[in-house]
Amino acid sequence: NEYKSYLRMSKHNFNIPQFPYSPTTNGPRRHTIGRVNRVIKRINSYNNPRPWPAFNHSPIFDRQFPVNEQQSNPPPVRLPGKRKFPRANVAEASRPRVVLDVSSGSENEVQVIEHPNKRRRVLSDKNDSEPFVPSSANSTPYTMKLSGCLQKHFDENKQTAQVFGQKRQLRDVLQSLIMGTVSEGLLHLTGSTMSGFGSNNSDVDLAFIFNPRINTATKNAAKKILYPLARNLRRQAFASQVELIMAKVPIVKFHDNISGCDVDININNIIGIKNSFLLKSISLLDNRIAPLVLVIKLWAKSHGINAAVMGTFSSYTLAIMVVYFLQRGVTPPILPPLQSYVGKLKDVNVNTDLQSFIPKTFIDFNTENTDDLGYLFSGFFKYWNNKLREEKIYSVCTANEQQRGNKNLPDLDKRGYVLVLEEPFQKDNVARAVQPANFKVIKQIFSNMVLKLDSEEEFVGLFGSEDGC
Repeated sequence: NEYKSYLRMSKHNFNIPQFPYSPTTNGPRRHTIGRVNRVIKRINSYNNPRPWPAFNHSPIFDRQFPVNEQQSNPPPVRLPGKRKFPRANVAEASRPRVVLDVSSGSENEVQVIEHPNKRRRVLSDKNDSEPFVPSSANSTPYTMKLSGCLQKHFDENKQTAQVFGQKRQLRDVLQSLIMGTVSEGLLHLTGSTMSGFGSNNSDVDLAFIFNPRINTATKNAAKKILYPLARNLRRQAFASQVELIMAKVPIVKFHDNISGCDVDININNIIGIKNSFLLKSISLLDNRIAPLVLVIKLWAKSHGINAAVMGTFSSYTLAIMVVYFLQRGVTPPILPPLQSYVGKLKDVNVNTDLQSFIPKTFIDFNTENTDDLGYLFSGFFKYWNNKLREEKIYSVCTANEQQRGNKNLPDLDKRGYVLVLEEPFQKDNVARAVQPANFKVIKQIFSNMVLKLDSEEEFVGLFGSEDGC
């Protein structure tokens, strides 16, 4: 009972006194008191933190809070005392590591890092795209004006070099924390952060790959990495709202107080890394693709249909819908079928072999389509407004559609999905989260958008703002 009262005292940052030894203390009791004192000593180390004993180049201290925060009184950094888990092998950790940077559009895509704890150089943002000048017969004064509105909205919301640098620096910090529990592995940025379709408010998705030969990790393997990581994150000033979710795919979620983004960390999500690389390669083919995907994501978010957890479209689903539209919904097509390019990435080791591919030159395709951004934006809604009412299977690999009930594709249609979009690598349905009740609302929202675009109304309320773009 005294020990429990001491634990309650620890919540109020009291310095807990240790149990004294008595000359008459027998062996078992003496052993128990020793264990309790060790726990109390560790609790006291939380309330009176001291620096890491063996970190000479810890990126934790390199991360800076935004300028608008009070620099004179920064939040306290809770650092651990005695480590319960063994430290990584120094010789293994200091080995040069090769990391693929799929966010850059330059041909120099490979970076060699001297040490995972060292702060990495922040590259300039290569996703800056100039407004597309239309020369197509499909262009009209309305679509040209809409193009300027969409391009302006894209430039205001796209991921900046500063935010991207903060996300890369955060990856370095998390890599150093994970390397305290495992001797090898690599933490990858994935999702919209790397695909070129992200905004300043986009979530940060990371995947730690410790075994490149398997696509998913078992819960026991994930626990060994995620439990110590979550425990360390709760002691850091830059991390808040830390959650460990042991679902079918275990993840650690927290909010990064420096970049202002929510962060998700999973284990061995190799397909996510390959999808990010493929989408990055697609975004570099044409300077209309990234603005088109981002403004459609922002439009969907403003209309409440861009949340997979709520039974609507995920951001990845919307990106696949845009890719399929650019394959089949425009003439001539802007994107080719992706089957051959997916095959090149099928057996690639993402920790080592993926560095041999350069996103800028990975997809070899030239289009003669010159439609302006406004025409493509309008055409996307008109195309999918019809397709959402057809019960078919849409594939970006073959750039084709098939009737539902196909015996050759049992995994895509076995659960009666309301919309089926084939995932390039696992041949799964990327729109499986869409619920039937929400799908009716989605179709109505698309119909209303088509009527709005056909009437050539002003752009007021296009993204949920009274000022339009």
